[in-house]
Amino acid sequence: EGGEKLGQAFPGFRPAQPMVYAGIFPEAVGDGEKLETAIQRLLLTDASVEAKRDISPVLGAGFRCGFLGLLHLDVFRQRL
Repeated sequence: EGGEKLGQAFPGFRPAQPMVYAGIFPEAVGDGEKLETAIQRLLLTDASVEAKRDISPVLGAGFRCGFLGLLHLDVFRQRL
């Protein structure tokens, strides 16, 4: 009928749950837009990362990100 059909998930499949959280903030206040663009691009290729906007009274605007583990955090940080 023109609509796409959604298939059933494999038995036992669950969405990834973040285990490690980190706050990611720009080094300079003016770099916030660049950081947001870079994080959005990385999120396109890594669906297991969870990113939400965060505001710190000291650091300013940034992101609170959830990762599968410390290695996942380190790889994401290096790609950033």
